[in-house]
Amino acid sequence: MTKKVTDSISSYRLFEGITNLSTSSIWEEAKKEWRLDHVEMAEDHEVAENKYVCLCGHPHLKELCFIINDFNGNETMVGNHCVKNFMGNIKSDPLFQAIRQKKLNKALIDYAREHRMITDREYSFLLDVFRKRKRSSKQSAWYESLKGKILLTVGGKI
Repeated sequence: MTKKVTDSISSYRLFEGITNLSTSSIWEEAKKEWRLDHVEMAEDHEVAENKYVCLCGHPHLKELCFIINDFNGNETMVGNHCVKNFMGNIKSDPLFQAIRQKKLNKALIDYAREHRMITDREYSFLLDVFRKRKRSSKQSAWYESLKGKILLTVGGKI
């Protein structure tokens, strides 16, 4: 099959899967029912074992996006590519980039705050220092501690 035909089939499977789990059967309305709950990075062995398959049928997923329907409580998992296609306002790439690089960025710091992984005080501190090249020893120690806490928490689930 050509890439265009495969993409079309995948898009239809995603459309069908999402609308079946939504209260509305109209695609434009069904899309609005969903929000990103959390993202996870699959382990290499899970990818190799094909543990995660997107609603669109794409196998061997590494970047997992778990979404919730606010109207009926249904939950499902889709790949990062598909979540961006049907939930255009989702900025999941910077989250996965930070996890892969084991670094903090603004997106991951915001995510950590929204998901109550860090306090408001820790959030303010991280925003103040995460781009600084020179930190005091106390700042560095606290920064590394918070970075470890966030990355450990998001290692499986973010």
